[in-house]
Order: sequence, then structure tokens, then C-alpha cells
Amino acid sequence: MAWSLKSGLPVGKIIKSTVFTQFCAGESLMESHETAVMLSQSNVGSILDYSVEGEQNEEDFEKNALYLQNAIRKAAKYPEIYPFAVFKSTAVGNTQVLTKVTMDNTLSALEMESYQNWKNRMFAICELSSSLGLPILVDAEETYIQGAIDKLVIDLMKSLNKQKAMVFNTVQLYRKEGLDIVKKIFLEAEKHEFFAGFKLVRGAYLEKEQKWAENKKIPNPINPSKKATDEMFDDAVVFCMKNLQKISICAGTHNELSTLKIIDLMHKMKLKNNDKRVWFAQLLGMSDNLTFVLANEGYNSAKYLPFGPVKEVMPYLIRRAEENSAVAGQMGRELKLLLKERKRRH
Repeated sequence: MAWSLKSGLPVGKIIKSTVFTQFCAGESLMESHETAVMLSQSNVGSILDYSVEGEQNEEDFEKNALYLQNAIRKAAKYPEIYPFAVFKSTAVGNTQVLTKVTMDNTLSALEMESYQNWKNRMFAICELSSSLGLPILVDAEETYIQGAIDKLVIDLMKSLNKQKAMVFNTVQLYRKEGLDIVKKIFLEAEKHEFFAGFKLVRGAYLEKEQKWAENKKIPNPINPSKKATDEMFDDAVVFCMKNLQKISICAGTHNELSTLKIIDLMHKMKLKNNDKRVWFAQLLGMSDNLTFVLANEGYNSAKYLPFGPVKEVMPYLIRRAEENSAVAGQMGRELKLLLKERKRRH
């Protein structure tokens, strides 16, 4: 797909009518709103995600930041678009600069200016969303970028999470230090008296992380097995649930067992199904069997709705394709459920 688009081949329509339609809500905010309205009829929220990433010049970063702010303003007007806004840091900041910051490398004067511009854009986006009453998720990135993001998001939480969690950091629990990051931010929340927000996921950059570690001849930052990742995800959920007085979570998971464990914890803690501090989220086009059943049972359930021009969301679509080929049995299980339901209806 990526090669075809770069080569100028007329495949845009084919992509839009197949993989794009499966995983994306539309090319524009208005197209996405139609999907959000449809989901809201089943009490499912919509997390609109302008899925542009990988830009590398200040002009594009500024353009994306302004677009994101405009999208947030529009989204705040529609009751169907809730409970969160979301964006990727690399849509508004230079990947190479963020990598150098994460690695504690010295920045040139030009890089320092770019870094400051990124921080200003991040604050502007999150402050706007908070002022409109729409909590915002800062999406996760690769490990070699994430350190810079984690540091800034803590500053954003200190500033904007005084009354409740408005800024949420995404933590990838396939990282060996994933649970430690959650605990570190929680300690900061207690020390500086703010509320911590976490979107908990397993992870999205497995192959890139492995290649990075090999190229740099450093230890792989990823857990040695899926079992270890599953255990760390569940441990992070338990830790957050035990500290709900200071933490709100959005569990971004397609895993049935993890979902059931969260529900079981909620029951043991005598929480209401719709406790505002606990949300479940799945990607559009995947795990409808979780999303809609959760919503039907009164739990806070939402879909991640990526949107944007076909060419610009290609990195996202390619990542979805790679993930689905790597996750053993995920699409097979979904196809089996769809065929079973079609047979039932006939």
C-alpha cells in the first residue's frame, strides 16, 4: 500500500473502499461525526483521532496543531463525541528532536527551538481541550521517543489535572518498565496533588522497537513474551483500580480475559458499571463483540475513530495490518464470530 501510493499508482479508491473503511471513520471530521452518531445509538462513545503522524517540518507541525485545535472545538459541540479527544505527539513535533531529548543528547540551537515549539503546541492543544471539558489522551510512541513525552505529560497533568483527570498519558505495557512508569506518575500525582489519567494498552510498535534495539546494540525494551505483557497489563490495571481516588483509566484492550478481570474488580470494589473513572476502548473495525456488549451492560465503552486523508493515515493503516498479522488468531476469532452471527440471523 505504501509503495503504491508513493509511486503515484491510482490505488487510493481501492484502499478507501477496503482497509480504510474497516479501520477509519472518514477523511474529514464531518464524515467521522456520522460514524459517531451511529455508535451513540448503542451508547458507545467515539474518540476521534486525527491519525496523521511522521511529519518532519515545522510548517506541517503548526498546521497539524491548528487542525487538531479546530477539530477539538468542533468535537466539543457534539454530544455524540465523547469521552475523550486524542492526538499523537509526533503530529506536532520532530521525531529526531524528541529522540535526542529522550536519550539526553545535546540539542543544537535550532533543535532547541523546535523542542520548545513542540512543548508550546502540546500545551495549547491540551489546555484548549481541558477548557472545553473534553479530557484528552496523549497517544503512545516508540520507546526512544516516549521519555520526552512522559516528562511533558507529567507537567501537563500538574497544570490541568488539579480537579480531575483531564490529560491522560498512554502507557504501553509491553515495555519492561511499563508498570514502573504508571507507579512513577502516580507518586508524582500524590506529591504534587493532581489527578493521574492513564490509557493502558499492550503496545503498538513491537517490530520497530526490536529493530531499534538491534541497531543500537542495546537491550530490547520489550517484555520477553506475550504472557509477560499480559501479566503486566493486568498488574497495571489492578494498581490503578486500587488507587482510583487519584487515578482514572481508559483500558484500551481487545483481550477478553483482561476485560473480564476489570469487570470483576469493579464488582468486588462495589463500583457502579458506569463509574466515570473507568472506561473501556477498542479500535474501530475490531472487537465489536466487546465494545457493544460492554455498552449494553451499562459500562463506559468507546471506539477509537481514526480519521484523515487516505494518504496521510497510511502509517496508521499499515500498523494495523502489521498488528493483525502478528496477533495470533485475533482476526480469525472475529471472522468466526461474524460468520456465527450471520448464520444465526439467517
